[in-house]
Amino acid sequence: KVQYGLESVLLQCDGHGETKVVHAAHGCMYRLFKILGGFTMQARQPDSWEGWYWGAKHVWGQDPVGQADMGNLLLDIAENADYLVHWGCDMETTPWGWGGQMPSRYCFWLTEIGVKQIYICPDLNYGAAVHADKWIPVLPNTDAALHLAIMYVWLTEDTWDKEYVETHTVGFEYLKKYILGEDEDKTPKTPKWAEAICGVPARTIKALARQWAKKRVSIA
Repeated sequence: KVQYGLESVLLQCDGHGETKVVHAAHGCMYRLFKILGGFTMQARQPDSWEGWYWGAKHVWGQDPVGQADMGNLLLDIAENADYLVHWGCDMETTPWGWGGQMPSRYCFWLTEIGVKQIYICPDLNYGAAVHADKWIPVLPNTDAALHLAIMYVWLTEDTWDKEYVETHTVGFEYLKKYILGEDEDKTPKTPKWAEAICGVPARTIKALARQWAKKRVSIA
């Protein structure tokens, strides 16, 4: 059903009994080396990732961390997500140095199988222009306000996943008080509050938060 190279993936679309190949430009030699018994890879130019790259490399001993091994998410998103939110990324322009055409072909395939794509970014970049079912422009460097306002809607409408927060987070009560304006800040982080900062209309923030709460959403 699914076979992974480092950057190539074979998927079967069960609904139509049709095999789909999502393939990256850099995948063939990695697959060959794995068949031959495995290999050690040293990636070029890690300087743009600095601390996390080298820290992760020494902790987990795998390279490239966060690039190749996320391939197991591709089938999971395709089978289980209703929406994929592309937050601050361009799947057509920026991945070519590492993933070749894979992100582009994958996003086209998501459209074919009915997974909706939302782009949140200041500019209507190539990825948003080609793939977005909804583009939400946000002012540069104001994403945090949008995040807080989305959480405000979830908290006040009681649509957040309490079990997940209980088992996967630390310090949530402090964040909750800050969002609701119950700490020394005394400022509820409402969609209207965020609109003045990030430029996204309050009605759009509410609609996004409500759809997000009702649907299965993954983030790129």
